[in-house]
Amino acid sequence: MFPTSCNAFSFPAAVLLCLASAPSLRAQWIPDTPPATLGVVTLAGTPEHFQVEGKDVLCGARTTTVRVGEHLLQPVAGCTQMLLGQDVKIFGKSRKHGQEIEAAAIEVDYARQQRVSGLAIIDALPADAHSNWTFRADGYRIRVTPATRCSFDGPLAGPDGMRTNVWVEYSGRQERDGTVVADTADFVPNTVEPLEAKIRAKWTFDPAATTEENRQNYLSKSLVGLNAKRIPAYGDAAMQARVAALGARLIPAYQQALPESDPTKIHFLFQVVDERDVRDAMTLPNGIILVPYQVVARLRSDAQLAAVLADNIAGALEKQTLRQIPAAPGIVASRATLTAAGVFIPLIGLAASADHGISAAAVRHAEEQRGRVSLALMRDAGFDATEAPVAWWLLASPKDKDVQQIAMPGRARYLYQELAATWPPA
Repeated sequence: MFPTSCNAFSFPAAVLLCLASAPSLRAQWIPDTPPATLGVVTLAGTPEHFQVEGKDVLCGARTTTVRVGEHLLQPVAGCTQMLLGQDVKIFGKSRKHGQEIEAAAIEVDYARQQRVSGLAIIDALPADAHSNWTFRADGYRIRVTPATRCSFDGPLAGPDGMRTNVWVEYSGRQERDGTVVADTADFVPNTVEPLEAKIRAKWTFDPAATTEENRQNYLSKSLVGLNAKRIPAYGDAAMQARVAALGARLIPAYQQALPESDPTKIHFLFQVVDERDVRDAMTLPNGIILVPYQVVARLRSDAQLAAVLADNIAGALEKQTLRQIPAAPGIVASRATLTAAGVFIPLIGLAASADHGISAAAVRHAEEQRGRVSLALMRDAGFDATEAPVAWWLLASPKDKDVQQIAMPGRARYLYQELAATWPPA
């Protein structure tokens, strides 16, 4: 029987092996010089040849690989297979203008266990969710144990409270297999307050009917910001059909299963538009997602385009346009804000920026949440989630270039790290 308090039992803490002399031992194998490059593995390749942030790394018999963990340090002669998204430092000789490195030593960071917390919608359940007390939210697979401190608001109770379309505010530790073991988990019903319904209705329109005559002029855009209703549709029927089909595949199953009359159902609509100054799609509170045509043209595959669409779908599912509005500067979205929607007004288009009064940390937090959720949605829909960071890497440049010619943005780096931490190979 599931204990509604989640604390019927307690478990002993794990005994960890410590290597107290690790810092001094590290110096025996790692050169006392700055690394030739450091960052995340962007192509796992083979033990002898892989890439770090687009740079080729060559490893050989004379290379020393040092595996660093939270409480261990293991030197290995030669090369080991890297994992996509691993944090590494490469020491050695740079060649070909820094695009190729002959590695003398490689330091690999295995200390990816971390504490995480957040507020998110439960968007999927495994087949044995109730027997294993697991659910997926915030892009994580989260497991509740008897030691977890739980609460259930309103009509929610026990295992029935852990269902899709329910908010959860959680904290816990991410294990090496990517699962988050929750310390706390508070479950709250997903409701649509009158203001949210009003905002959705306000932004309900037919984006396909917006024409060039409706386009917002430069002065208006600079004074009041981008108006989503005045972005003309882009007249390419084949491109529109492709975007609509990919977007439909990414809508999570729980949303598709909701009846049309359910107020929490989001009626997603994907429209290709002609907006040259934006390198991302734009999500309105009612689920209309506007996709600039040059974003579609820039990306190299359906999976990369799916990454952008999934990211924006995630923003709508998590109600980010409602949760991040700075009615009061510095406000932090939490469980309490879900019942205080009257405080917020939506930001449209390029809303999530510090220029509108939101802190840079809040913008980054929202971006990371969308990224995590997008990886899960892509996997559900059968897309290659490893293409997600590549998509944002390509879009980081104002000009159409290959990733080797573009400095990796933090958005792409974070997604690579999440692939390693949350979705590691079996």
